[in-house]
Amino acid sequence: AHDQAHAAMDPVEAPADPGRPSGAVAHDAASRLRRWGPYGLAPVLVLVAASFIDGMESNFIPGVLSLLQKEFHFGDTAAGAIPAAMAIAGLMVTLPAGYLADRTNRKRLLAIVVASWSVFTLASGLATTFVMFFVIRVILGAAANIDNPLSASLVTDFYPASSRARVFAFIRAGGYVGRRWASRSAARSARRSDGARRSS
Repeated sequence: AHDQAHAAMDPVEAPADPGRPSGAVAHDAASRLRRWGPYGLAPVLVLVAASFIDGMESNFIPGVLSLLQKEFHFGDTAAGAIPAAMAIAGLMVTLPAGYLADRTNRKRLLAIVVASWSVFTLASGLATTFVMFFVIRVILGAAANIDNPLSASLVTDFYPASSRARVFAFIRAGGYVGRRWASRSAARSARRSDGARRSS
């Protein structure tokens, strides 16, 4: 009787779903990942991060352009020349980037592009003259257009046709979120800078 009472007091762990065999939940999760492709979500997360950085970097500068004009003392014509030169640089590198994407190690090339973004974005903040800033922005415009054929090619490497639409949707969403984040951050930076100027 004592043993029966003691057994009744012992906690009993009920299975999460008594109608399913053990390990079914983990198996279902693995199956969902496999639907993306043999490599799972890891490659798409890297490509989404690259798209986010691209969108963020390209949309931050327009939001603080008036501050840059005051800092470097350039007019609207020079301001309009920045995106124009970036577009020309991007046009010049797009076809060579596609050639490289077909004939080199795409993962290594994408890593180099993202590292270059980081270095030159930091250099943008350290520029001391308009000419230096202009040159850095042109280089960044070229780097952004190297990423596009690389990302598209990597998607076909890592994912079957059945999941590519979803992958491209996530990559596009990453760029959109990056642009929105950059616009909001630039607006906050501009407001803080204007407030600091007025208070001083």
